[in-house]
Amino acid sequence: MDTRGATRYTHVAYLPDVVHGNVAGFYAVVTDVTARVETDRARSESLRMFEVMVANAPFGKAILDSAGRVLHINPALCEVLGCASEEVGGCRLSAVRPCRRCRGLGRRDRDRLRRSGRVQADQRHSRTRRG
Repeated sequence: MDTRGATRYTHVAYLPDVVHGNVAGFYAVVTDVTARVETDRARSESLRMFEVMVANAPFGKAILDSAGRVLHINPALCEVLGCASEEVGGCRLSAVRPCRRCRGLGRRDRDRLRRSGRVQADQRHSRTRRG
């Protein structure tokens, strides 16, 4: 704790002071790493909240890499596609799409990616047979 009562995190490195082959003492380098620890904790909490949000979203969500392979898929989209997340992970989403009119979307995405260099967000709506 510091003088204000706030918690501080430090990293201490010790270097021995060797004189004529004998350790006469040591040097200590103390670094305040409070900002890094707090940033890491905030990032971890943010990631956890994002994962909870995606997993519990009432609509399908998937995260794809630039080649269109599934990195993460939520339970709602698995239900729409009629598959388990383990079956889809690493596969191209176009290989598991349930309807014919969706087949051309992968080509459109690839063209958009080539033109812009990146796709930040995309949104698709699909209806199941149940409505």
